[in-house]
Amino acid sequence: MMKKKLSSVISGLSLWVVLSILPSVAFSQCLQDKTTTAQAFVTNFYRWYSTTQGFTDYPKKSTCFAPEFLAALDKVVKGEASCEGEAILDYDPFGSTNAFEPKEISAKTTKDEVVDGKTQVSVDLHYKGDAEVHHLKIELVKNPFWQISDILEPDSTIPQNRRLTEVLKLLNKEVEECLSQKAAHGSAMKKK
Repeated sequence: MMKKKLSSVISGLSLWVVLSILPSVAFSQCLQDKTTTAQAFVTNFYRWYSTTQGFTDYPKKSTCFAPEFLAALDKVVKGEASCEGEAILDYDPFGSTNAFEPKEISAKTTKDEVVDGKTQVSVDLHYKGDAEVHHLKIELVKNPFWQISDILEPDSTIPQNRRLTEVLKLLNKEVEECLSQKAAHGSAMKKK
């Protein structure tokens, strides 16, 4: 009887320990703790990224993204799937290209700075067999761990960087148009 009680207490204690660690385990997906620097977080993110099949693997690291950014990205990717393969996001926003595979990438963080209260880490992306260096800025928030809140890409048509969140807003409009056309087409087919 005493062994049973002791076993129950140990089981209960083990469960409590596991549940109390779970929140930090989720963030360990992003290879960071509360002392990780912004540059180290971005470097770790791109180390992981260079082992993926492409940016569509991002749900595996969903805790690495700020909730608003993740929701906007999810909406475009899921909407694109609903539009039956119509390429709405036709490039890799994490690699700033559509010509290379993630496994060909190596990333170097060059500096970080605070702009308008948000930390921005500059990243130089190098691809095997390509002499060009692709530049990005990864905007981060700390809540309490680092999370990506935006990706800024150089844009030759405007003097500042193009924000991925702005691109996603435009793409979400395209998704909504596609889905409404699909719905209209579906109701027209039912009438026949």
